[in-house]
Amino acid sequence: MKLHKLLAMVLALLLLSGAVPALAEAVDAERTGTLRILYPGTSGIEQTYMEKVKQAFQQKYPNVAVEIDYLVWTDLQTKFTIMAQNSDWPDIVTTQDFTSYLAMGILEPLNGYFDESLPLENFSGVGLEYTTVDGVIYAVPIGMNNWAHIANAGILEEIGWKAEDIRSWDDIVAIARAASEKGYYGYTCAGANGGRFLFRDLTMVALSNGFSPDDTSEETRPAYIETLQLFADLAPYMPEAQSTWGYDEQYRLFDEGRVAIMHAGTNYTSVAAPFGLHAINDVIPIGFPQGPSGTQPACMINSTALAIPTGSTQKDLAWAFIQTALSPECIDYYIASINMPPLKTHDQDALIAYADEEYFGHGAEHRALIDQFIALADECGLMQPKIVGQSPMELVVQAAMIDLLAGVTTPEACYEVIRTGIDDIKASLE
Repeated sequence: MKLHKLLAMVLALLLLSGAVPALAEAVDAERTGTLRILYPGTSGIEQTYMEKVKQAFQQKYPNVAVEIDYLVWTDLQTKFTIMAQNSDWPDIVTTQDFTSYLAMGILEPLNGYFDESLPLENFSGVGLEYTTVDGVIYAVPIGMNNWAHIANAGILEEIGWKAEDIRSWDDIVAIARAASEKGYYGYTCAGANGGRFLFRDLTMVALSNGFSPDDTSEETRPAYIETLQLFADLAPYMPEAQSTWGYDEQYRLFDEGRVAIMHAGTNYTSVAAPFGLHAINDVIPIGFPQGPSGTQPACMINSTALAIPTGSTQKDLAWAFIQTALSPECIDYYIASINMPPLKTHDQDALIAYADEEYFGHGAEHRALIDQFIALADECGLMQPKIVGQSPMELVVQAAMIDLLAGVTTPEACYEVIRTGIDDIKASLE
């Protein structure tokens, strides 16, 4: 009996001291069920993060199964739409381009879920701005993305340029030409992945010229054709094989020091890491310079976020999972390795330690690169346009721009193909 009392006292002291935090967490062994999650596990870091969240969640809910469906972004969007149409609802869906879901009315408003355990004031305003429409929060950011362009410092130096001297579209073309003459690729686009990457490239450049790519109004026509003309001007300095590339091929060439300028984001280190991070100290994030019809240089901000579908019958469990995903032991690993922090409360020393482990001693360089992306976002960041019907529009843009970059069509003809395709998609959604 004395031994039992002694063990009970020791356990109580351990719980109070926090020495066994897993035991200190409230455990709900009565709750049962299966939580289904759609998540874009396109990198090892993303999958490891979500497995950490799953493990931590199941310490609190040991009898709730968690099924994570790892998908590429385009497949995720298609699968969620089909599931919603068939009333086969997942409990959590990961979002970036969520406007089409919003138009379908299939995302749960989340304002009422936040409380002292996950307070709104802990979040970066920029991250929440992207997931909020008319004052309603539809998704909780787990990472903010800055989609910018990056220049290779070594190549710039070799051809007599500095990043701070890049101020116009003509400068971009001049750098691409000079780099090409030295045997480098002046600029690259990734043409695969269901059109997602080419659409992103077009959007980022379009923002620097004052419009969104879904705007096919007559007023925007001149700026649109100017933008397509820029891509046509850059095409001679691009690799011919890029129409079949994803980010892996593009980032590998940049890491090998063979590309002068390309678009990239705060995911740079995670995608380039398998290739050795040889160029990490040569990466310079830049805003795309102001176009002839634009008003400012631009980089593009969005959020990777977790949303709860309206049809989920376990919304309280889904919210508990989201809370776990934002807990320090989970989110700090993720944010240390990829993207910009969604919260104001991250431990910077912990972030560097996690990144050092993930990137074989390059933690400080990675965090320094992320700081450059953050500073650039403050300087010229614009919210990614919220475009209803973006997924099918991506395919229209992909086909048209591949022909443009191959020299098969003109900027004017390319514009007409894009305009007709986008207008047809808009009409189908009315």
